[in-house]
Amino acid sequence: MNKQFSFTSAGVQLWQAELYQEGTTAIQNERTLIEADFITWLFARFMLDSDQQSFAQSLGAPTHQIYAVAISNALEEQTSIVLKKEDGNKSKKDDYDHPKFSQMSYEITSSSGNNPTNSAAITEQKRELIFSLYYLDIES
Repeated sequence: MNKQFSFTSAGVQLWQAELYQEGTTAIQNERTLIEADFITWLFARFMLDSDQQSFAQSLGAPTHQIYAVAISNALEEQTSIVLKKEDGNKSKKDDYDHPKFSQMSYEITSSSGNNPTNSAAITEQKRELIFSLYYLDIES
């Protein structure tokens, strides 16, 4: 896959949908790229402005590694990956007044239903890997 996607919730969903349609080999190739160099993959796969690129780089190698492993594992399991982020234009002030904050979470929700052919309940799990990017409001 040599396509760039917008760095929005919709862009992440479109990337994931297209990747899953391409099949197992494409997913494995994407995982290899992510694990080899998260930042290079991020910049190649998504359209980020210079501020977004600087912020991503500033997260540091340990965070890059954690994110790479989480995304790679999510792709292997075909877990939904969700991007939640505030509008980058929310604050034009100095980063010291409104620093950015990044958070990753993994959510599993279960629902039970009855199997009409068997008395045992069926439990379905929905898994999501969620990346949230926020601007923090710090009072002076």
